[in-house]
Amino acid sequence: MKSYLTVVMLIVSTTLLFSQKSRVDQQWLIVPGESVGYLTKSTDLKKVLSIYGDTDLKHLTRETVIYPDTPNEFTIVWSDENRSEIDAVHITGTFGSKWKTKEGISLMQELPELVKANGADITFPKFGKEAMKVIDRTPKKTIVSDWGEGQFSNYGEDLEVELIYNFACEETELNIHRYQGSGLVSTDDPLLYTVQIFVNEIRVKL
Repeated sequence: MKSYLTVVMLIVSTTLLFSQKSRVDQQWLIVPGESVGYLTKSTDLKKVLSIYGDTDLKHLTRETVIYPDTPNEFTIVWSDENRSEIDAVHITGTFGSKWKTKEGISLMQELPELVKANGADITFPKFGKEAMKVIDRTPKKTIVSDWGEGQFSNYGEDLEVELIYNFACEETELNIHRYQGSGLVSTDDPLLYTVQIFVNEIRVKL
């Protein structure tokens, strides 16, 4: 009898542990087209305040920024001025952010990891509007335009990933000019990986 009770207690403890882990994961889980954490399209401002309180956020014209100036910062883009429905959520934090998709897209994720998670090469416009004749140390941004045959293509317009490069890397400084200007870049170019490129922002439509 004692052994039976011990087994039952272990099962219950394990179930509670996994349940708690699931709740923690849900808090930071991005599901394009469905939810971001506890937020869905029908979430209004009142519900947002009940989840996050009113001290750790700031309101803009049609946006609400949660956890501002922290690694987990994100911005709610409202569908209307009454803030009764969410149009999109932008994950705008930095290193150390807990936000990620179930497939593993996260902020500051390096390009090779993003491609591996997608399961196929991706394509994006070159950085900047024109090739630089002199070194411009202001990092330029671009957005993934084609996920190829990878799994992230299933999200369509519900997922947008912004990329940025790191000019502090010596190899990036030497080779970034190849990827500035007009035209598209594909990750099947081996030289591209001499440039340190990573995820700067994740934008999700709900």
